[in-house]
This record gives sequence, structure tokens and C-alpha cells, in this order.
Amino acid sequence: MDLNAIYRKTQKGLEEMAHRTALGMRERTLLVMVDGKTTAAELLARARHMPDPPGLLAKLIDGGFIEASASAAPPPVAAQPSVKEAVAFARSYLTDNLGPNADQLVMSLEKCKTAAELRSRVEQARQILKSMGNPRKADEFWAGVEPLLPPG
Repeated sequence: MDLNAIYRKTQKGLEEMAHRTALGMRERTLLVMVDGKTTAAELLARARHMPDPPGLLAKLIDGGFIEASASAAPPPVAAQPSVKEAVAFARSYLTDNLGPNADQLVMSLEKCKTAAELRSRVEQARQILKSMGNPRKADEFWAGVEPLLPPG
């Protein structure tokens, strides 16, 4: 999946919006977010509260409910993710899911100054979530934070 692709609803997607016959609540919620202006990365970031946002988006694509528009282009340089945005998401997610146990991990993320340092710490956080016996939470965390990580 191209994270820079801009998706739009197909005729089938528009019919699903009108009649609500084929999709579950989560898929339909993501379908509502598809507006022909938002990149896949932004859709995934907006859906980070849902389980398996990449899987939900793939289901919409594979089911023919949405398609990449011909005008898909990389976001402008000013819209590139920043360390600050990625840290904000990670802080929120980790605090919501680990409570006070997230404090040390969040502090280490907030000290990151470079994209490379942040990426390394975020990958460590992902491994910590996995080691706590919840690989689904680790995957959900990664799906939400990875599109927000700046290149580097």
C-alpha cells in the first residue's frame, strides 16, 4: 500500500455509504474518512484508535470500495511528519495502554532530538509492547506511529 496515495470512494463505496449493507462498523467508519484529499498515511493516523487500521484500509481497497485517485502525489515538504507529532501519538498511545508504566518509556521518547533516534526508541517501545504479551497492541501502536515518523 502506497502511504502517499490519495484514495476516493468508488461507485461501490458510495452505494455502501447510502445503503450500509456490506461493511462492518469499523470499515464503514474508515470509509467515511475517505474524501479524495487525504493520503493513506493520514487515514491510518486518523484511524489509529481502531484495531488494525492497515487491515481495514486494505479491506476497503480489496473490496473495491475505494481506489487511489490518479492525482496521488507525495505530500508537500511542509506536511512531512515531525518528531513532535510522532512523540505526541506515542505518548498518548502508550499512556492510554500502559498507564503509569509508560512514564519512563514516554520520557525517553520525549528526549529524542533526531528522526533516527526517535525511530530507534519507537521500535524499542514496540518490542516492549510485544514482550508484555500483547502483539496486537504492538502492531496497533506501530500502525499508528510509523506513518508519523519522519524519514531518517
